Amino acid sequence: TPLRPVRRDGGGPTDSSRSSHGSQELPFSPKALKPTPARDPKPSPEPDNNTPHDCTMKLLSNVRIGSRLGLAFGVILLLLMGICGLGLNVMSDIQARLDAVVSNTNVKLVSAKTMSAAVRDIAVLDSNLILLTDTEDMRVELKHVEAATLRFQRGRQALQDLVTTDEGKAMLGRIDKAVAEGTALNEQLIKLAMSNQNGAAKDFAIDRSQPAMRMALSEIEQFLAHEGRLAEASAEQSKTSYQRARMAMLAPGAIAILLGAGVAFAITRSITRPIKRAVSLAE
Repeated sequence: TPLRPVRRDGGGPTDSSRSSHGSQELPFSPKALKPTPARDPKPSPEPDNNTPHDCTMKLLSNVRIGSRLGLAFGVILLLLMGICGLGLNVMSDIQARLDAVVSNTNVKLVSAKTMSAAVRDIAVLDSNLILLTDTEDMRVELKHVEAATLRFQRGRQALQDLVTTDEGKAMLGRIDKAVAEGTALNEQLIKLAMSNQNGAAKDFAIDRSQPAMRMALSEIEQFLAHEGRLAEASAEQSKTSYQRARMAMLAPGAIAILLGAGVAFAITRSITRPIKRAVSLAE
């Protein structure tokens, strides 16, 4: 900075210096140090922190309330229809197994027991024929023998179409063979009894007729034991089927409850949140 002349009286700069430098501005004067306006920085994009739940809420907020409610009830109805369809399928499987037990296994057991009872009745009636001497009484006993024979035949006919396993068919073949031998011997016994040859009839019954009856009963009892084992296996299968059916109903039911609750919560939040926001703004 150039030196200014000083007055002798100790005053300030001379008029000439004041006039010569009055119009000049110093580099560090306040006017020269005016701040320049700062430019606004470009706004940086806000990070997308939206969660899937927020995205779902935004998506639902663009749908009318009536449509949201219809969507919620529609989803719940579809879940109920799915559970009903699954329940019907499971019940049809259980019904099929129940029909197999009732119309097949039980019928075979009852028929075999009818056959066994008929053979036992015939054995008792044969003993009565041997002891009787009156012709009329013997004819009554003979009618009872014929009735027991018919019961046996009906039971055997019922088993004809129900027994499908090879083992069961083989057992029926052995029963038929034993019964055929016993029937032939029983006819001979009846002839001896009807002709009042009680002694010969008694010996014939002890030696030949009764052993044949016992053989037939033994074959029938083996068949009953075989069918009993099949019935137990069928019962176990039914129990297993019930366990599977229960799990098949519980698992989809739990899933349906969770899905229904989730849909109901999402729809409710999409309706209540805008209302709360509007109320807060109004306050």
